[in-house]
Amino acid sequence: MKHYDYDKAKSIIKENKSKGLIEASLGMQEDWYWTAETIWLDNKYVRVLKENSKIAGIECSNWATPVLELTYSDETKIILNCYK
Repeated sequence: MKHYDYDKAKSIIKENKSKGLIEASLGMQEDWYWTAETIWLDNKYVRVLKENSKIAGIECSNWATPVLELTYSDETKIILNCYK
């Protein structure tokens, strides 16, 4: 079972916010459009991330991959696995 790793997500956001990061979203890669939620926008968290939090009503999956999508000011997007 793959659970979102909120500590990893926060660490990645912290590392990247000074590099032009404008938005960060969490979701299940294989079902992104139904499961993704913005968690960080305009230089602040818009979601509280703590253990047992759910993103789009989901906290884990046995088949899909929890990922973090980072969007930068130059419109570059990076998708990273973000689970434990």
